[in-house]
Parts: sequence; structure tokens; C-alpha cells
Amino acid sequence: APATAMRDGVFTTAIFAGKALVKPYVPEFFQNDGVRDILAGVTAGAVAGVVTHPVDTVKTRQQASKTPVTFADATLQVYKKHGVMGLFKGSLPRVARIASAVTIMSKVGEMF
Repeated sequence: APATAMRDGVFTTAIFAGKALVKPYVPEFFQNDGVRDILAGVTAGAVAGVVTHPVDTVKTRQQASKTPVTFADATLQVYKKHGVMGLFKGSLPRVARIASAVTIMSKVGEMF
């Protein structure tokens, strides 16, 4: 559960802080505030997905292991077998899903 807490803490921070930090930098030629919100949401979601993917990869390895393995040992196993890029294996579909989900959730949240 520590890996899940670590991932979720970083993920939530990246989403909420990220959207607020990104929105002012969305080009001003997007006069429609809704479009700026969507672009900021997509960017924040993508960043959150990329930043948390290595932790999620290691957590999945821990869960799939037939014997208990620590977070550090699981990280080392992935690194030894696949290198640093092994921590990001499968990140593209996850990042795409997260970016779209964050955008939808943030727009729905603003409606209420």
C-alpha cells in the first residue's frame, strides 16, 4: 500500500497543481476559456501520468510477484531486466487514458 499512496499523492498533486500552473501559459489566442481549460487539463493529466507511471509499473510487479517483494527490490528487478525505459513500458495508453479522464473530470467538476 505504500506504493499506492506514493503514486496517488503525486498523481493528485500533479493534476490539481498542474492544471492551475499550466492554464496561464496556454497561448492567449485561445480566447475561449473552455478550450484553455481543456488544454490545461490534458497537459496536467499527461504530466501526472508520465510522472507516476514508474511507480505504477513497480507496484504492478509487486502485485504480480508470487512471493512478497519490497518496492526497492521490484524497482531493481525492472531496472536490471529492462533499464530505465522498463519503468515506462506501457505508458502511452495509460497517459492517453489519464489525460482524457482528467480533462473530463475537471470540466464536469467546474459545472457544479
